[in-house]
Amino acid sequence: TSCGKTKCEAICCNVIAPHSVETVLKELHVSFFSISSDASNKGNRKLFPLCIRYFTNSGIKDRVLDFYEDSEETSDAISAKIKLILKNCNLEISSLSTYAADNASVNYGKHHSAFQNLKQEVPYLIPTICHRHIIHNTAKFAAKALGKMNVETLTMKVYNEFSCSAKNVAELRECFEFVNLDWQNVLRHVPTRWLSLYPAVCRLVEKWPAVKSYFLSQGEYNCDQYIWKFVAGNCEDEVSDTPTIAELYLYFAHHVLGIFHSKILILENSKCSSPQLYSVMHDLLNKLNQRLQDEFYDYYKVILSLKELSAGERTKLKSQLISF
Repeated sequence: TSCGKTKCEAICCNVIAPHSVETVLKELHVSFFSISSDASNKGNRKLFPLCIRYFTNSGIKDRVLDFYEDSEETSDAISAKIKLILKNCNLEISSLSTYAADNASVNYGKHHSAFQNLKQEVPYLIPTICHRHIIHNTAKFAAKALGKMNVETLTMKVYNEFSCSAKNVAELRECFEFVNLDWQNVLRHVPTRWLSLYPAVCRLVEKWPAVKSYFLSQGEYNCDQYIWKFVAGNCEDEVSDTPTIAELYLYFAHHVLGIFHSKILILENSKCSSPQLYSVMHDLLNKLNQRLQDEFYDYYKVILSLKELSAGERTKLKSQLISF
């Protein structure tokens, strides 16, 4: 048997959802709880899930308390809606222990934000800021030290070359066969989906010989000039196996992003606890400090190629990597 879209919506909204909320409220009793909220766009609609976390005899529970639509995304609107939902569910706001959201100023602004509004009602409220996002933003901000060699832009431009052209994909497949690599698609990176960056960079570096061969075969005038800086640079010999200076930025970014990404994966684990959070962030800081002290650039191609550069090029590159 099957249901139409309208009937499915009615069953979910009017039967399953109220029953789910009722079950949560029965389990809560007088327990302390935390809430998390976020905004999500669906076309021209702005939707807000409100999730609740609490502890029972069977362990930690994560449940959806409400899912509402609101055209406003101001701090006052968000905090007012949260208070209204808690009131409608007969939950005392004084039992609220933490508030979780992304790191946007509307949520955690120092002077006026959803968190500050809630804290007026609950003075001991704890902010649970997304440290994964902080780690990602740290790497992205540090990448500005690499100047115009933006690996994120390169990843998106390479993907766009093959995303809508069967002819280009067919030619890329031939390049894979030519360099004797197994075929795999170039991965897409979307800036607002920031966890997609490292997997996309990994795939690009892994299949770089084939990708580079493709763009060299296109020639400078048929290739995006930003991509051409990476595949040919200022080399007169376009088919040389020697990495261009721009490629060294790519290899460096790939390996240093791996340090950040490994910590993000640990924090993504649902079993990650508060003491472990400190350990993860402290370990990340120690690793970066150690590499800075040792001038360790992670990738053997970068280390070897530094010796082949002129004194001026070597000084500039090392300065930017250290600055990162």
